[in-house]
Amino acid sequence: MTKVTLVLLATITLILVAIVLVIYLAKGYEFNPSTRQFNGTGILVATSDPNGASVLINGTLKTATNNSLNLQPDNYDITLQLDGYSPWQKTIPIKQEEVFKTNAFLFPKVPNLTPLTLTGATNPVLSPDQSKIVYSVASASAQKNGLWILDMGRSNIPTPLSGSGDFRQIYQDSLGQIASRAKFLWSPDTKQILAYTGSQPEIASSAATPKNGLTYLLNSDQLNSQLLPLTQLQINQTLQEWQTFSQKRFLAQMSKLELSLASFLTANTTAISFSPDENKVLYQATASATLAKIIPSSIPGTNPTPESRTISPASLYVYDVKEDKNYEIENCKLGSEGARSQIVNCQWFPSSRHLIAHTAKDISIMEYDGTNKAVIYAGPFVDSIVFSWPNWSKVVILTSLNAGIGKNLYSINLR
Repeated sequence: MTKVTLVLLATITLILVAIVLVIYLAKGYEFNPSTRQFNGTGILVATSDPNGASVLINGTLKTATNNSLNLQPDNYDITLQLDGYSPWQKTIPIKQEEVFKTNAFLFPKVPNLTPLTLTGATNPVLSPDQSKIVYSVASASAQKNGLWILDMGRSNIPTPLSGSGDFRQIYQDSLGQIASRAKFLWSPDTKQILAYTGSQPEIASSAATPKNGLTYLLNSDQLNSQLLPLTQLQINQTLQEWQTFSQKRFLAQMSKLELSLASFLTANTTAISFSPDENKVLYQATASATLAKIIPSSIPGTNPTPESRTISPASLYVYDVKEDKNYEIENCKLGSEGARSQIVNCQWFPSSRHLIAHTAKDISIMEYDGTNKAVIYAGPFVDSIVFSWPNWSKVVILTSLNAGIGKNLYSINLR
């Protein structure tokens, strides 16, 4: 064998050994000098928003986000903490050759409030797509009085004086006769609004005009120059069209689920609410039942929080469609009538990874499995008005921070 051939064979051998080493290292293996063997590990990818949080493993500081660590297979208590933010904590099983990513969103402990309106805001209502808020102004100037829309999808940082187009008047009511009494009902496609001065409009027997108050139909994307009261026939037609639209959309969402899951939800639950990305379902159980497994084997790197596949009446749950896991959300259980101040209202946060909940005393955000609950605001707010900004950078509340000034919309800034 020639010298050139030996050199070539040695080079090829070294390249093959290097490739094998790279593959083993990429899978999380570490070389143990004492045993002269590669030991399999798992990889923890510690990520957070904002970045730079301390990463504690079993109480010991190891690194900062965003970073990755090779760990021996075991269960680890992981804590991510950053000054001024609520910590993120989870017990994570690290498995050989598997990667777990924290994807932690840290929420500030001290809220930063910014006024969004200065001329008052009455009866604000969030649109079904969570991108707009309709409200009325009745005690400002003749020019400002009327019905308004705050379009949260147009700008990240709107202000009443910015002139950015986020605030649009859709009806000018110089005397405030309608605005002072108006309540609102959005169409499911957010293109129309029913403004009513009595009880909420509903489908009823045909009559010339509703018996209780007046109802008006407005276009949400333009200035409505004139409002004419609707007859009961017109109200019936409008509400029937909206119901048909909502039913079609809901059926379309349900049709994307596995047939067994859709049947389970239909038979045993109510108040079904899909996350914005439609990959999770928040629901309230109406019967005792057990949710059968849909995905037979566990997916690597999935959420380690213990799930509950047996449901109980009146309890709230979140089902993760992608991971086939079901979680009871104890922090969102409804309080009793005798303790109304403790009643908790839960809804999806726009991230689809969190729920936002509020009692009469505070507002909190938690992960969709009920863990890592963080109180973001414990000050005054009224009428249970808690709306999330579409890009989840802030939360909108209705409050009055000055006894001499009426209620206004404020943002709790999360970033």
